[in-house]
Amino acid sequence: MKTTKTILLLLIIAISSQFTIAQEKFPMNENISFRSVNYPDKFIRHRNFLADLTNISSELDKKDASFKVVAALNGKDGYVSFESTNYPGYYLRHQGYRLKLQKKESASLYSNDASFKPVAGLNGEGHSFESANFPGYYLRHQGFQLKLHKKETSALYKKDATFLLDIAFTDVSSGYYRLKNMFRGEGECLEGNQASSSYKGGAAFMDKVQNVSGQLWKFELQKNGFYRLKTQFRGAGESLESNQFNGKVKGGAAFMDKVQNVTGQYWRFAPVGNGYYRLKSKFRGEGECLEGNQSSSATKGGAAFMDKVQNVSGQLWKLELAK
Repeated sequence: MKTTKTILLLLIIAISSQFTIAQEKFPMNENISFRSVNYPDKFIRHRNFLADLTNISSELDKKDASFKVVAALNGKDGYVSFESTNYPGYYLRHQGYRLKLQKKESASLYSNDASFKPVAGLNGEGHSFESANFPGYYLRHQGFQLKLHKKETSALYKKDATFLLDIAFTDVSSGYYRLKNMFRGEGECLEGNQASSSYKGGAAFMDKVQNVSGQLWKFELQKNGFYRLKTQFRGAGESLESNQFNGKVKGGAAFMDKVQNVTGQYWRFAPVGNGYYRLKSKFRGEGECLEGNQSSSATKGGAAFMDKVQNVSGQLWKLELAK
């Protein structure tokens, strides 16, 4: 029988680890967009039924660059297909080594052409996509066109064939959201603070859900494909800024600051499945993400902070549209 001391120790370990979660898998039955690794301001989109790599600015661009991940049309486990969100029933498939958007057909050739295996990014981050019927051939951009190309060892090929998963542009509305994480559950959400506040040193923090404007977030898409995170409380002139963990400003915690052209204010939502996202900033790169903390925690005084990507629930965020 475990002693009371042992039980308490186990509880402390569980809390400190923020409830280690199951291994993440490629998101299924969710809408996503694909960001280029070596052109991070450009995304895969269909245009005139051909797949290209472009910047995103108009509402049409956003729709064309949003796809739903579904089970592979060829039925193979571990493979996926990509359905257009604005042309339901149309899928990305390769034909003549060019990636195209075409209406679903019953032929096995079509099903195989439209099925891809997600693998770890050839460039060491993100994902790459191997053809189902041309093993060893991967999707890559070349001249800003999406093609199927035999694997090469060059650094350029690896970058061209690697993509980051982003939240679908069509899944972000113009309204306000609450930002909740798996660790703190439905009862808490992220709150944007006044930088000069004495509470939490002016840093952003998790607090119980209540009717305050600091908990209402707006996501503004920027020309570089990243978002600014603004609150109703601080208005259009401020946005959330990611910090270096050992930074001197705000003790290394994330905080609201005046809008300026700094990479810490450019955020992206990386889908990890089951409706959750990691919040990553251009400043801290792919290896770090925002972590929601317990308000009473000794780490960063209970404020939210950037930490290395790891398998903890405090790093998994859900976007909830505020009523």
